Amino acid sequence: MPNISFLQDECGLSVRQIVQLMKCSKLITHRPEVLKMKAEKADELGVARSSGAFVYALTIVTYLSQCKIDARLNNLRRLGLSQEEVALMISKAPLLLKTPEEVVGTRMKFLIKEHVIPGLHRAYADASSGNIVEIEWFKSI
Repeated sequence: MPNISFLQDECGLSVRQIVQLMKCSKLITHRPEVLKMKAEKADELGVARSSGAFVYALTIVTYLSQCKIDARLNNLRRLGLSQEEVALMISKAPLLLKTPEEVVGTRMKFLIKEHVIPGLHRAYADASSGNIVEIEWFKSI
């Protein structure tokens, strides 16, 4: 089982995470070189392999084309997010790329309007100190 060995040894996934991938992803049945390519694409999204979100990033790059991923990233930038803010959001919540653009836009506008996020730049400014602001609604999408 070279794919399972790769996911454990190179990606640092636990048996539980691999089982999770097997339940919802065709990724495990790909050729080993395709799996390695998908892991590299997940790395490019900025999701650390040691992160629990890496499983979700692998799922995203398996089901969405690079064109769709790029379009979703550009949409987030059009909402007023900087490159760094987009990278931080995706590294913490890669499933955001799977969420329809209208939903993301509506939620962002609501959060800004209701002052849940009074200033996006300020909200993530302390990320460099390790005190990353987490927003509950990302967990619901």
